[in-house]
Amino acid sequence: MRPLPRLHAFTDARVLALDDLGIRAAAIAAAGAAVALHARDRSATGAALARAACRLGAL
Repeated sequence: MRPLPRLHAFTDARVLALDDLGIRAAAIAAAGAAVALHARDRSATGAALARAACRLGAL
């Protein structure tokens, strides 16, 4: 069983709109299994959040 991530990074509408989100998220993801990325935006549609989650998951 893998241990749970110790660091959780959450997004919001402002973060999801950043031009360099991929670069920033990749830097966080480089830490490996110790981190988790969460796509969140209270104003987004389910489809938009799914796209963001896929983008983060690809890292």
